[in-house]
Amino acid sequence: MSSSSVYISAPPPLVWVAATVVSSTPSSATVTVISPHPASTVLDDSDSTATLLQTYAAGTTHTVSLASYPNSSLPLRNSSDDGSLLVLPDLISLPHLHEPGILANLSSRHAASQPYTACGDIVLAVNPYQWLPDLYSADVKAAVNHERVFASPSAPPPATPSPPHIYATSAQAYADLLRSGAHQSILVSGESGAGKTETVKLLMSHLAEIGLPPAASSEMSPVVRRVLDSNPLLEAFGNAKTSRNDNSSRFGKYTQLQFAPPAPGGGTIELVGSKCEAYLLEKSRVAGAAEGERVYHVFYQLLAAPEEVKGGVWEELKGLSGGDFAYVGEEGVGAIIEGETDAAKFERTVAALDTLGVGEEARRDLLRGICTVMQFGNVSFAAVDDGSAVSAPAALASLASLLGVPAAPLEKALTHRTVVARSDKYEVPLTMDAAGEGRDAFAKELYQRLFLWLVATINSATSAPEPPRSAPKLGVIGLLDIFGFESFKTNRFEQLCINWCNEKLQQKFTVDVFRSVVQE
Repeated sequence: MSSSSVYISAPPPLVWVAATVVSSTPSSATVTVISPHPASTVLDDSDSTATLLQTYAAGTTHTVSLASYPNSSLPLRNSSDDGSLLVLPDLISLPHLHEPGILANLSSRHAASQPYTACGDIVLAVNPYQWLPDLYSADVKAAVNHERVFASPSAPPPATPSPPHIYATSAQAYADLLRSGAHQSILVSGESGAGKTETVKLLMSHLAEIGLPPAASSEMSPVVRRVLDSNPLLEAFGNAKTSRNDNSSRFGKYTQLQFAPPAPGGGTIELVGSKCEAYLLEKSRVAGAAEGERVYHVFYQLLAAPEEVKGGVWEELKGLSGGDFAYVGEEGVGAIIEGETDAAKFERTVAALDTLGVGEEARRDLLRGICTVMQFGNVSFAAVDDGSAVSAPAALASLASLLGVPAAPLEKALTHRTVVARSDKYEVPLTMDAAGEGRDAFAKELYQRLFLWLVATINSATSAPEPPRSAPKLGVIGLLDIFGFESFKTNRFEQLCINWCNEKLQQKFTVDVFRSVVQE
């Protein structure tokens, strides 16, 4: 092992450090660090991190026990002939495929503004947290489209293939649908904050453009425009600021992009519609967010709307802000999300509703529903004898007005539960805590039904009609955008479902990688 370039483990946040073996015994090795950590420029500037970087600075010597490494052997570094780090666009091509080798390759490409790395047919994306315009230019799209879609299948592969890109994934799915007619699916997964939502938007936009003539790529049809405009609308009602991500999807989304069959004699296929299936909406966020986070964007957008607009939705909303609603609070009010204020986002949300054909009355009812959800949180309870009573009658009156019901039966419904035993009914008073839990459950369910109504409305506006039985069927490319792995201070059943789903998807990813390696 002497003079070999290897990796040694180090405390977080370094994790792995490249080094050269000076000497070794069956149980230990003495190494000299040959380079600083590739991600040292983006690590925090705390005293502990500075001390760690100094401890593992280039030229420092360390003696490590081999017992803590697999097979009592240090992982070998992927090195070029000149001794520098070997960085490749496809992980499968690396001589040594292990954790430190993968991380070093991804980190080096990320530092060079190359966030995409291939792993066989799978593309790994490391979020650059900035827009890289040259990476998504028209020339890049044209090169990928030519290589994956428009080049003859019998043509020899290009001498210099295009670098890894998500456009290669969308173009390949399009080409396979065009040539075989078999439905395709693209799965986007990763931890929270990895950039899944932005990736799906880029994939959708690219798939919408591939089949268009060059002159028409900037003039999309109304159907395609509605498909793309559905994204900011779903983000307003289904996304929120979390500790990891300013625009985190708080629901799972499976979007089926529908393509017309190719014309006789070949050609391209054109996007004619879409259908969205939503699941696992994080209802618990409706009743309040953790410290440093926000509830759903639409709450803040509505509160940031012009006063006359707020008054048109609900007269009592005029002059109110997040601090006037217990579910919302002042924290997060005025935040800038993706470079835009909540007021600007509200205008985009309204414009998207207009594009999808949601009329003024339906839009008003939808926004009044949001007001109703927020107002539920203002209804408080006090203990009374063996039960409870509403301690905020003004808030109850406002809620009753929004719901269009009298205040008295509403209070009874919130403070009592009905027990049915055979033919008898009993009204059992709820404790103060139980009444509060019931209030929150009602608000969560109401918001979920508003959200599902919105999804159904989007589908009715964007879904293509089914062709006659005798006609060719529509082709489908599915895009799955799922929650990322999550671990909060307080984890609920939702986190269990999310992480279980991700574990299953991770298993599929692993199987696909091994299959690609075997095929290579």
